[in-house]
Amino acid sequence: IWRELGLEDLPAWLQEEDKREARLAAWAQRLADYQSLLQAANTEQPEADAWRDIINLGEELLTGEADDLPGVNWSVLRQQVAGDYNTLGNALDNAGDAAGALTAFDRAVTLQPDFAMWRRNQASALLDLGRLDEAEAAIAAAREMEPDAPRLAQLEAQLTAARQKS
Repeated sequence: IWRELGLEDLPAWLQEEDKREARLAAWAQRLADYQSLLQAANTEQPEADAWRDIINLGEELLTGEADDLPGVNWSVLRQQVAGDYNTLGNALDNAGDAAGALTAFDRAVTLQPDFAMWRRNQASALLDLGRLDEAEAAIAAAREMEPDAPRLAQLEAQLTAARQKS
């Protein structure tokens, strides 16, 4: 309206509102792109490149938290992006890239530290890399969160076997 009236430069408070609206619009477009990539992605047979694109957009979305964008449930978004990192980790693990898988699982743990599955996957990658003490710590953390998870026994057996070999 200010511009339509032909008035001078926008006052600072209106300029800030324009910038905020522009940031929100850009964020909303990234969210739409992110959702499109998620819908197109195959979670049964994940391909690492597709999931890298997804997590890159997810990370861009998370930077919006610093802008204090209204109406966004940041906790849910962090959980979603953590799950995306987990899927990327699985894709990398399936491709034989244990180090890359560990990096992805580590980021999932950072985003959602209280989710036991991410810790179990982290432990598995650590076992694959021969980092046994760290694997043991990840297994212990997962056990604290979800003591009855069936996969824990498998991970502990792998840890025991790996320690016996070394």
